[in-house]
Amino acid sequence: MKEILQKADEWLRKGGDIGIPRHSDAVAWLAERFAPFVGADRELAYLVGKLHDVGKVVKEVLKVLRRNRGKSLTEEDWIIVKKHPSLGITILERWERELGYKVDPLVKPGVLYHHAWWNEKGGYPLEEGFFCLGQEEKDFISLIKFADTIASMYGPLFSPEGERTYKKKRGLIEIVDELHRISGTELNDTLVTEFSLLWFSIEESFFKRFKK
Repeated sequence: MKEILQKADEWLRKGGDIGIPRHSDAVAWLAERFAPFVGADRELAYLVGKLHDVGKVVKEVLKVLRRNRGKSLTEEDWIIVKKHPSLGITILERWERELGYKVDPLVKPGVLYHHAWWNEKGGYPLEEGFFCLGQEEKDFISLIKFADTIASMYGPLFSPEGERTYKKKRGLIEIVDELHRISGTELNDTLVTEFSLLWFSIEESFFKRFKK
């Protein structure tokens, strides 16, 4: 696991100018802390949090993100950006070959489907393989999506240019309201409930670690 994390850190630094490494660190931090609420291994959750956006550092995607800092993507650009989960799997499989071992079976679904909705009715990629997954895999995917969403809502902490989805800096009340709006559809409602109960106690640690 240490070797994969090292490769991820080295790779993600290529996207440092638009906040990708900092965002990935935040997703890893959040996934690790909320992992127990879906019965997931904390170390594994941290790893997938780090890995989830490695596909965004592929040259084709990175070029689009750099060109559109703080702007809405065109339909053509969005098609390219939506490739990043599958590109991430390609990169991960290359690292497996280089290191001579296979990652845990939960890792690839967590990377590939981290934009899929909890209710399975939205997000991407919604392909046959996703619908065939078991509950353990879907719970784990929901954890990574949840952590990614929270980190994105705090986007200005990670990228001054506003590369993240939620470009406006939000306060805690606004974030909680938005989370409850998409709870049970986009996000696992169990994780949203736990966030509401716990965030006041861990937000300070989060800010100290990630605020510029």
